Amino acid sequence: ACAAALRALHGLTAAEARIAAAAPLACSVEDLARRVGLSRNTVKTHLKGVFRKCEVTCFGELVALVATGPRRR
Repeated sequence: ACAAALRALHGLTAAEARIAAAAPLACSVEDLARRVGLSRNTVKTHLKGVFRKCEVTCFGELVALVATGPRRR
């Protein structure tokens, strides 16, 4: 899923959408932080918003959501 689709469907900020879109490429929060060039704490802060807005409860659920395509509410 592209960041723009995640933004439109889930109301994510640009930073949240960028992180969510990169999630399937990462094996952990630390790996995700390296891939997007942000600190682990910044990524964790953005992920809190992503989880709430995408209605997922963990990194694995987010990866599954993004990998299979965003669902409409």
